[in-house]
Amino acid sequence: MSEKRAHLRLRKELSVPIAVVENESLAQLSYEEESQASLMDISMEQQQLRLHSNFDNSKVFTENSRYIVKTLQTDYNNGFRNDDELNGYIDMQIGYGLVNDHKKVYIWNVHSTQKDTPYITVPFRSGDDDDDEIAIVPKCILTFPATMDESPLALNPNDQDETGGLIIIKGSKAIYYEDINSINNLNFKLSEKFSHELELPINSSDGEKCDLISNCEPAGIVLTTNFGRIFFITIRNSMGKPQLKLGKQLNKPFKLGIWSKIFNTNSLVVSLRNGPILGKGMRLVYITTNNGNFQTWQLSATHSHPTKLIDVSIFEAILESLQDLYPFAHGTLKIWDSHPLQDKSAHLFLSSIYDGSSNETYYILSTIIFDSSSNSFTIFSTYRLNTFMDSITDPDFKPRIFIPQMENANDANEVTSILVMFPNAVVITQVNSKLDSTYSLRRKWEDIVSLRSDIKIIGSGYDSNSLYVLTKQIGMLQFFMKENEGQYSKSEAGFVKSHVDQAVYFSKINSNPIDFNLPPEISLDQECIEHDLKLTSEEIFHSNGKYIPPMLNTLGQHLSVRKEFFQNFLTFVTENFNYKISPELKLNLIEKFEILNCCIKFNCITRQSDVLNDIWEKILSNYNLTHNEHLTTEIIVINRPDIFPVIFKQFLNHVIFVLFPSQNQNFKLSVTNLINSCFYDGILEEGEKALRYELLELDPMEVDTSKLPWFINFDYLNCINQCFFDFTFACEEEKNLVSYNESLLKIAKILYYQFNQFKIWISTQPDGSMNVNENSVSVNNLYEDNHLDWNHVLCKANLKEQSIQIAEFYKDLPALVQTLQTLDQNAPTTLSLYETFFNEFPEEFSFTLFEYLIKYKKLNDLMFKFPQQHNVLVKFFQQLAPKYGHVAWIQQILDESYADAMNTLKNITVDDSMEGKNLNECELHLNVAKLSSLLVEEKKLDTNNLRKIQYNLDTIDAEKRISSKLRKGEVQICKRFKSGQINMVFNILEEKLKSASVIDLTDLIEFYSMLDDEESLFIPLRLLSVDGDLLNFEIRKFLNALIWRRIILLDNSKEGDKLLQHTVTRMFDEELFKGNDFPLPNLNLLCDKALVTPEYINKTYSKFSVDLNTIREEIGEEIAQLERLNSDNSLEIKLHSTIGSAAKEKDYTINYETNTVEY
Repeated sequence: MSEKRAHLRLRKELSVPIAVVENESLAQLSYEEESQASLMDISMEQQQLRLHSNFDNSKVFTENSRYIVKTLQTDYNNGFRNDDELNGYIDMQIGYGLVNDHKKVYIWNVHSTQKDTPYITVPFRSGDDDDDEIAIVPKCILTFPATMDESPLALNPNDQDETGGLIIIKGSKAIYYEDINSINNLNFKLSEKFSHELELPINSSDGEKCDLISNCEPAGIVLTTNFGRIFFITIRNSMGKPQLKLGKQLNKPFKLGIWSKIFNTNSLVVSLRNGPILGKGMRLVYITTNNGNFQTWQLSATHSHPTKLIDVSIFEAILESLQDLYPFAHGTLKIWDSHPLQDKSAHLFLSSIYDGSSNETYYILSTIIFDSSSNSFTIFSTYRLNTFMDSITDPDFKPRIFIPQMENANDANEVTSILVMFPNAVVITQVNSKLDSTYSLRRKWEDIVSLRSDIKIIGSGYDSNSLYVLTKQIGMLQFFMKENEGQYSKSEAGFVKSHVDQAVYFSKINSNPIDFNLPPEISLDQECIEHDLKLTSEEIFHSNGKYIPPMLNTLGQHLSVRKEFFQNFLTFVTENFNYKISPELKLNLIEKFEILNCCIKFNCITRQSDVLNDIWEKILSNYNLTHNEHLTTEIIVINRPDIFPVIFKQFLNHVIFVLFPSQNQNFKLSVTNLINSCFYDGILEEGEKALRYELLELDPMEVDTSKLPWFINFDYLNCINQCFFDFTFACEEEKNLVSYNESLLKIAKILYYQFNQFKIWISTQPDGSMNVNENSVSVNNLYEDNHLDWNHVLCKANLKEQSIQIAEFYKDLPALVQTLQTLDQNAPTTLSLYETFFNEFPEEFSFTLFEYLIKYKKLNDLMFKFPQQHNVLVKFFQQLAPKYGHVAWIQQILDESYADAMNTLKNITVDDSMEGKNLNECELHLNVAKLSSLLVEEKKLDTNNLRKIQYNLDTIDAEKRISSKLRKGEVQICKRFKSGQINMVFNILEEKLKSASVIDLTDLIEFYSMLDDEESLFIPLRLLSVDGDLLNFEIRKFLNALIWRRIILLDNSKEGDKLLQHTVTRMFDEELFKGNDFPLPNLNLLCDKALVTPEYINKTYSKFSVDLNTIREEIGEEIAQLERLNSDNSLEIKLHSTIGSAAKEKDYTINYETNTVEY
């Protein structure tokens, strides 16, 4: 034996395309040759049966470009009980098959085209061992008719009318019938005269029985026993007459006396294979044992001594070829089968090794070349099967190799197809028929056809292009190998796509024995998986798949067929790749299904309404015109469903915003039903719920971050939202809102789901991402403006419970609170609901409820309804004090937290702008804050805060007084301001003051300065003198100059009033100069134009919507008037004199350099 180490050649991947069928002579078995007209108005299963009908009573179960699997018409399983043990046998050279139990054998013509295949029945002789419980099922084989072709190749099947004979090995007896037709349906006694019998040296009493049997005609038959013995039996004498004769035993068992009864000391034969016919009555036979012994025998019908040509052990050589890569091969290697190849010296061996760490069994195909002259061999190649890794647990089943030869097999055919039959699968691959040493470097093709777990194989056989498998449950299966050139083609379907397509188009055929799911042990690349899944989904989506009819009777039928295909597809994806593909791909597949499903729903509704159908056609025409397309409804539905969402959106916009308001109730109901059917039933229920979450088990947060779901955009949302309210109004007009509450409920669910998905998608986008939809602001606004109204409508439609459920599910807490508030607030069930949501949404629900109660002024409920939420309420006010301080102080006083109450009230009045707030409310807050200070411990009291509170009270008092005078008409504007932009400012402030709204302190001071009486002009001076840090220095300086300037100008216009003198005197009387850096009036300050900056003017007057330049000019004119009055320094002298006189009277000294009073 050659010591050359075998090369281990393992296939790299399973994504190799399946070969293209180029021989059109076989196309009659495929879909393409069938008339599409036969598909009209039939179901998907009927389509498959019709497409593959060949008038041979066959039924195709699956196919691809390499093979077809179908069942041939047989009814033998009806003749046996379900619990019977059966043996089966097929000999395609004879053209007959048989199945037997321990009582009878059925024989039939496998090529029969009759609907009810006729059977030949041969009963067995009854005996003592025929009890149903203990009887051993005989082994049976068929023999050639006397006129059978015995050419050296013996490739031509029997085309004679003769059926041949039958050999039965029953116990230790061999029974031979030369012509089975002659004993059809005869009982054993009548048929006994036609039989030829031979007693075999099989020790039945010791448990020995026939194990394997092979027809080796013209030489005879060979059988093996479970004790490892091999017998050669001739079945005809030298004259060709039937005669059973035991020839030489082909092996010599090892004798151990009595121990041979306890231990089986011989190796078991695992393979009996026929070789070529060498001449008249001579044939080669190849024998392989489980311990790796391989023998070649030359048998002769006339020579009593067979010749052994080869006798070698291959076990160690196979082990050596494996153990470097698979150390666990040692101790686990098993030899299962062998089969000769086209090269007469080459054989293919099937073995297995077991990896205990992964609990996987690896099956190995070893090509071995034998040299009979030297009784040696060389391992040419070793290949591991990648698609089947289960262990063989059935002791009675041995994996088998089959190599069907193509009818046109010749030297040009590089590859030979190999089929390996396992208990529940058939693996198909290829070997190089020419033993080309470079072939193993190429990609090897491999595929698997799995059978259902309940299918039991009872026999097999093969011819030049098919493997035939007999099963106990469904009869005979044919694995037909299509002819191929073994060339790799990029256009072929990959491994995954081939199996996906088979599952999609064949899995729903009744009684299909094939399990289309892939073995979980197969290792597949994710990129290859996703590539093939995308291809199949596109084919179904765009109707260009091989098995999708171009048209059916109606669009609805065509869509339904594709929908069923897509459902098959997604089921297969789930069962095989659910955890091997990306969420993005899953969402892409779901999107395609939803669009198809939406097309179905849309087609169903519009075909029932001429109005809607006409609108659709018009919208489609407009689309074609603007996009230079020539689309029809048929084209869109069948070939271009990707366009449907775009046109559907335009359709909804037109129907709802243009036509809906003016149409009758029936039209509005039709549109509402259309939306519910498409979006709720077609997308939410049958797509998102059934597929996305239940079937494909996606998490709601798993989204395609590159784009929004196809059914979510502003147009869809806006249309559905508008339909909800328009339909509500229509129902209210008809006074039947409750009658249509289910329709409204569905639309509300649609809207909530769509907006929720939008929020989830937005949350996945990085800040500033360009992926954020331009309409995101519009979508958010649409939700905020309407979601409470959806729940309001549901409540009106007597759907409060459903409204609560929806709001709870989507965590719409404002809507949840709003709905709960419509219930009886004192009912135990309502209080229980509140408690439930307090626990379910800690703080969030409480905060939302508190905000609602504050908004609707239900302060009693806020403070006392939910005592168990007191701590949460305190936290609520602490976190949201700036917003809800106007209520928080009440809780703080109730809790006797007076310092907190004082600070809260100070914050919402003193620290925050009170502008625009209610005057009386602000006064209340300030007074309460002042009163609270009386209850605060002295060491905790902030006197500075108390001073600010008091000053704000003074300001409020000043505003209340002027507001009261305005309403009574007791004051009027100075004549100088009765026109111009300042007059406009006055009018605006006057309206605000009359409405009892708080105005800004700056505005209040300026308003007073516009009046024409002494009291009004003195009040702003008083306010400025005690300003509690409410105004910054620059503003105080500007206002001080503004007031004194207007006092002087008014004084100048009222001769004899002595306004300036009286004001200065009051200033000294009240000692205003002692507070807040209060300056004395100084002409340089009063005429300082630098104070009137554009920035100041813009900040102070822009809120009044007046001409700012004109305002600045008018103030500048006041300064100019003052300057003119002082043209001769008379005004400055008058001002100094007035101040000096008043100061002298009060014994104050004036520092004219600093313009201050010294005291």
